[in-house]
Amino acid sequence: MLTCTQVSEAMIMVACVLHDSDICEKNLSTPLRVGGDLLQVVSGVNCKGWDLMKLATALKIICDPPGITLAEKEVHNTQ
Repeated sequence: MLTCTQVSEAMIMVACVLHDSDICEKNLSTPLRVGGDLLQVVSGVNCKGWDLMKLATALKIICDPPGITLAEKEVHNTQ
């Protein structure tokens, strides 16, 4: 067992970041998987077995592609 003098501030910060990451994964896993299922229906891309980061990146690129201006988004959304 570690004593208080053996636990550094960096170790505490890493533990907090890991804990926060686990909470985010638990909260966002289901919505991202649903998004992946919709992606497959719409585009035919089979994302079964993808990790959550890869799935989130793919959905972000598709739903909010870089280089699109606000005016282009408004035109797209009104059609």
